Amino acid sequence: MIIGIDLDNTIIRYDKVFKDVAFKLKLIPKNYSTEKKKIKELILLKNNGIKSWKKIQGLVYGKYINKAEIMPSVYNFIKLCRKKNYKLYIISHKTKYGHFDSEKILLRNEAIKWLKKREFFDKNKLAFKKEDIFFANTRKQKIKLISKLKCDWFIDDLPEIFKDRTFPKETKKILFMKENKEKNLNKINLLDWTSISNKILGPLKPKDILYLNNFNEIKYTKKIIKVKGHGNSQLYKISTNDKKDFAVKYYPDLLLDSRPRLKKEYETLKFLAAKKNFNVPKPINKNYKTNIGLYEWIEGKPIKKPTNKDINEVIKFVKKLKKISISKKSNKFNMASEACLSAKELIKQIHDRFKKLNNFKINNIKLKNFLDNRFSHTLDKAQDICFVKWPSSSQNRFLQKKLRVLSPSDFGFHNVLKNKKKMTFIDFEYFGWDDPVKLTADFLWHPSMNLSNLQSKKWQDSMLKIFKNDKHFKDRLKASIPLYGLRWVMIILNEFTPGIINKRQNALRNNFMKKKVILDKQMIKANKYLNKVEYLLNSFDHKYNNEITYSK
Repeated sequence: MIIGIDLDNTIIRYDKVFKDVAFKLKLIPKNYSTEKKKIKELILLKNNGIKSWKKIQGLVYGKYINKAEIMPSVYNFIKLCRKKNYKLYIISHKTKYGHFDSEKILLRNEAIKWLKKREFFDKNKLAFKKEDIFFANTRKQKIKLISKLKCDWFIDDLPEIFKDRTFPKETKKILFMKENKEKNLNKINLLDWTSISNKILGPLKPKDILYLNNFNEIKYTKKIIKVKGHGNSQLYKISTNDKKDFAVKYYPDLLLDSRPRLKKEYETLKFLAAKKNFNVPKPINKNYKTNIGLYEWIEGKPIKKPTNKDINEVIKFVKKLKKISISKKSNKFNMASEACLSAKELIKQIHDRFKKLNNFKINNIKLKNFLDNRFSHTLDKAQDICFVKWPSSSQNRFLQKKLRVLSPSDFGFHNVLKNKKKMTFIDFEYFGWDDPVKLTADFLWHPSMNLSNLQSKKWQDSMLKIFKNDKHFKDRLKASIPLYGLRWVMIILNEFTPGIINKRQNALRNNFMKKKVILDKQMIKANKYLNKVEYLLNSFDHKYNNEITYSK
């Protein structure tokens, strides 16, 4: 098979460079979007906008190309193509000099330097030869090269290439871009390189994981199996001939989710494992190019029905988190994923999710009725009541740093493995600073938690004790519980968004459930949660005003 690939904005990612150069030329504000399309749209509205945009392009593709990144997951795609002995060409429409470039920097030379620096010409890595790289002066010349090289597939971010009538009919087209309203191009539109890889090469096989990563710690592999049921990251168990087991985690494509999950989890586990009193998997190695981490394998099962002893263990874990939160070394961590440090931020997150789901209600009458007739009314009521009840110090302003805690952000028994010896806490992809109230409330609301009323009360009482120095903790928790319930209603209904339901079905492929069955189950669960929120809101002026009485 012969595959041709465009270079700029297909292999090379320039988003941050466009932003930096445009800001340097005082054409955009400092905090403007990093998305190239939005930057271009803003600049074209200005006087001499076309000239300014061409000047930026010349600088980005020439003088500042060294600051550009490799597109997420393209490294893996190329490596897997090499495994199959497919022929790869890079075919780029690139002029000799950039527009309005007084320095006359040779764009093609700079592109070759960029490729060399990123191991494209390393025979043990991406294994390109200089003869595999083609530069065309015009779009027509580029299309002639695609035809001459007899490409079976061509991947490009510009629809104009595929619009051209001279484009070879026998070459399959993949348009690599976020949004596309172009029709009649006879092409496949894919948003990320993982999807492109799946389309051309097929789904990733367990042995491909070994090929992508030559971890020194893994020698003489005996067996590698994919662990089922992990909806976000892909998890594999590797067993070696010397009776060692490892966990290999392949994180989601960074084009689909820009959060650096690998870096966050690896650095967190490295930090916690060094403390010795934290039961977490030991991080062993990582590869940021392939977005894959290697960890100690933990034998055990998630806790579906916790005992009182299990509750005590998670409470101890929170105490340890509280203790290390005052350490100077903990300052290196950023905010937890979707941290909520004020009432305003929590309400905004609910509205953002609500707005997103509203885009898809036209496709499902049950979702439409639920959002229009029930949820919107309860949300209005909740934000009016809860905002007033929320302590004024963090209604609009962020919670003081001294009151925040390091949090896994996705904390509960669903992320615990238990065996006869101990409980081990796993999954720290979202770790960082947050309001301990969010940790407390999410533990109670998470659908995977199966707590008795007594266990819920024990958890709440323990959190009140651990964070007793925060004089507004109890009032903040009381005010936030209904809002976090609404936030979880939105998370439960995520299944109605395109892509999520397919991921869920893939995760359950050995216990395949029809789409309608999955969505109906989620709707029943969402109604149950909303009933609980409405009960809590109605109880605010009665016993709920004097004590926290949450239980699912």
